[in-house]
Amino acid sequence: MKVTDVQVRLTEDPKNKLKAYCRVTLDDSLVVHDIKIIDTASGTFVAMPSRRVMDRCPKCGAKNHLTARFCNDCGARLPAADRGERSAARLHADIVHPINSDSRETLEKIILGAFEDAKRRAAAQGGARAAPPGFDEGED
Repeated sequence: MKVTDVQVRLTEDPKNKLKAYCRVTLDDSLVVHDIKIIDTASGTFVAMPSRRVMDRCPKCGAKNHLTARFCNDCGARLPAADRGERSAARLHADIVHPINSDSRETLEKIILGAFEDAKRRAAAQGGARAAPPGFDEGED
């Protein structure tokens, strides 16, 4: 697959670790939204789109986030044992991700290159954080 378009929307707050949202088009036929560019002490990295991992209430069966103490639907207290055994890394699960390290490295290189270009354009425009043409604000 070939990356045919990358659009980056920089975040407003420079103190925020989340630096930008990205949208990648593959082969002019598949779009991946909500890729995040995050800056940490160990460097900048690309986070694939993810969803919160949920568990069901034993009383009513409603879905609740793993760290919830009470059910959002019936108000029943949720078992604490399940919350304690889960690591922070398992609170979210990737929706889309590269299936090998070569694909990940290639995708990260392209996305981070587009991110650097977006930062240069924003600096040239006096710090403006406008979304690129065609980047819908409501999609993130």
